[in-house]
Amino acid sequence: MKEQVKAWIEDKRLTADSYDSLMIGVIYNSGHHILDDPDVRKWIEMHPDELREMLPFRFNANQQTVLEWFKNRYIDYNERLSTIIYFLTVHYPYGTDEHLSVKRIFRKLSKQEEAQVLQAFANWALEQEGK
Repeated sequence: MKEQVKAWIEDKRLTADSYDSLMIGVIYNSGHHILDDPDVRKWIEMHPDELREMLPFRFNANQQTVLEWFKNRYIDYNERLSTIIYFLTVHYPYGTDEHLSVKRIFRKLSKQEEAQVLQAFANWALEQEGK
C-alpha cells in the first residue's frame, strides 16, 4: 500500500506543504478532489506520520540545483555522499565551472534548506540502492 500512496503523491504533485490540507480533508471527510482514492484516504488516516515523511519538500531554485548536482555526481561518478559534500565545503578555488557554481549556491543555502536537500538526497540514494 505504501508504494500506491507514493505513486498517488507523485500523481497529485503533493509536497510537504500539502500535509495540513490533506489531514483536514481526512479529519473532516472533505477534499474529495485530492483524496479521491478510498484506500489511500484510509491509509493516511492510519499512518499520518509516515505520510508526512513521504511528502517531498518544495525546493527553491538553489536547492533544486544542488540536489540535481548531488544526484549527477552519485550516478555519473559513483561518488559517496561524504565525498560530494567534502568537495562543496572544502575551501579551494579550483574545479570545473559547474562545480564552482554549485559550490557558491550550496554556501548560500540556509541550514534548514541544506538539511532538506541532504534529507531528500539521502532518501533518493537509498531508493537507488534498493533497485
